Amino acid sequence: MYYMGTIYKELVADFHDGGRRMFCLDEEPGSSYSYDYTQTYLLPASIDFFGIPLGLCEADENRISEGDYSKATKVASVFGWMILCRDMIYNEYQPLEVCDDENGDLEYTISALQDVGGPLNDDSGDSTQNVFYIHEIEMDEHNDEMEARIINELPYLLRDFLHVEPEILAYYPSPMESDWEPENAERDFALRTYAMNQVARHLDASGLNTNVSDNHDKKVVQFTRDYLFSEDEIKMVTGRRNSGSGYPDNLKNRDEWDLFERAGFEEAGDSRLLYKLLWRSE
Repeated sequence: MYYMGTIYKELVADFHDGGRRMFCLDEEPGSSYSYDYTQTYLLPASIDFFGIPLGLCEADENRISEGDYSKATKVASVFGWMILCRDMIYNEYQPLEVCDDENGDLEYTISALQDVGGPLNDDSGDSTQNVFYIHEIEMDEHNDEMEARIINELPYLLRDFLHVEPEILAYYPSPMESDWEPENAERDFALRTYAMNQVARHLDASGLNTNVSDNHDKKVVQFTRDYLFSEDEIKMVTGRRNSGSGYPDNLKNRDEWDLFERAGFEEAGDSRLLYKLLWRSE
């Protein structure tokens, strides 16, 4: 095909929500360096809720339905992530690894749901279920009935807005004491310090900090010679969910827990993560 006109090196696709991707014209579709797998499989969602007062005229109600909220009152907001476990696994990504690359909250969520007896565990559930993690729910007015109504409507809103159906809702109620630390916090700190010092010492001794590409074998740092870390301790050192992550029962915010339990949520093991299986026939 003969073509006269401007020759382009790349194109940029500008999506309506502000996201954008650049891709080279001479590459295979989907192979561009600019694609970010965390952005592909972790969809952030922020929803504001407005109350429509009784007694508004039809014209004001119509303006609200078109996005003019000047006559409405903001009553709540929800922020979270849709975790596309099904697409990740289909494309040979591990949900736990992808979530860990994004942030610790998502790693904690998937880790708890994958535990034995959990809904994402292959023996007790289905690892390909999509999860919506509620990171934050804020009420401008304290109203349990309205908050419960929002929680119960949320999966339908997500299906409409994101065009993806979540099979699980998850939420982590924070402990009553914001400065809570595990009982073994001092020991954990000592182990993290030891691990970092050992890594730094070996890096310095082997020159890995200056040229790691010359010798592939030197990229592996053996620092367990003096102390053998358990799998649980390795999770703790690397900042992942471990046996000391859950706070004690007496620090539960009972009002918040009662609200979510009435909405059908249950705890994943002793992780303090609450979840609800959706579209399940009783």
